[in-house]
Amino acid sequence: MSVAAIKRSFRVVHHLKMAGEARFTDLAALLAPISRTTLSQLLSSLEELGEVERHGRLYRLAPTAAAITGNERTIYSLPPALRTVTHPILERTALDMIHSCALFARVGSSTMKIMDAHNLPDPHWPFTPVGYEWPLVPFHGFAQVFLAHGSEAVARDCYLRWFPYLHEELRAPTYRKFRAHLDKIRRQGYGIEYKQELSTILRVVVPVRLGDDTELRFAVGFVANYIYLIEAKTCLAPLRAAARELAKVLQGKVPLFKFDERVPAQGEPAWAARPARETSG
Repeated sequence: MSVAAIKRSFRVVHHLKMAGEARFTDLAALLAPISRTTLSQLLSSLEELGEVERHGRLYRLAPTAAAITGNERTIYSLPPALRTVTHPILERTALDMIHSCALFARVGSSTMKIMDAHNLPDPHWPFTPVGYEWPLVPFHGFAQVFLAHGSEAVARDCYLRWFPYLHEELRAPTYRKFRAHLDKIRRQGYGIEYKQELSTILRVVVPVRLGDDTELRFAVGFVANYIYLIEAKTCLAPLRAAARELAKVLQGKVPLFKFDERVPAQGEPAWAARPARETSG
């Protein structure tokens, strides 16, 4: 699965999360321009992953979908008053590094979301809009930082879930090597993702540690194109300073997430170990 296909997948999941259900033609309009064959393959992959299920002519989120979590376990957006404090930090950091800067949150066992961002104008590479959700795909710099500070069960589940669908250059050849990479991120205190998409792209990410974290909830980082790896480490000091500031702002202002309240049995995917979704009324 290419980066473009992953973005399309999450647009479908987000749409179904908001709308409840959709027809094939609705999803074709959502992702236009897209061929019927490509959309059919995309939806088949999402069904295989346990994210989507089909009911006659309608598509809905599956009960096993990573996007389904109880309200007590997640934060879907920062309150406007809080963003008036976080955004100036990101703006100042972006101008200091001369790269677009964003705050991500882990919002479920295997999903993350952009909470706030400051994008610089062209030709700088921007982040997708605030509110955009991503799965914890193993190649993404922010996802790797969350997985490095998460449970072994979730890291293994995300690797196994996405490995068959990623291009060879976007994946570690074995889970053992992927685990070693995550351990290195945790030891060094930051993650670097460097690869070719439409052009060279680089993400550098540091954790935002809150005092009551059991697993990491927030991370801050930048995205850039046409940058040498040697330049990346010069941005660590302002990123770490931003992480400390953001931690002070967020501490006590966001819910304490509950990830992986029990360990999956052998061979059981991590999402199966999550608490059942609560229903209102």
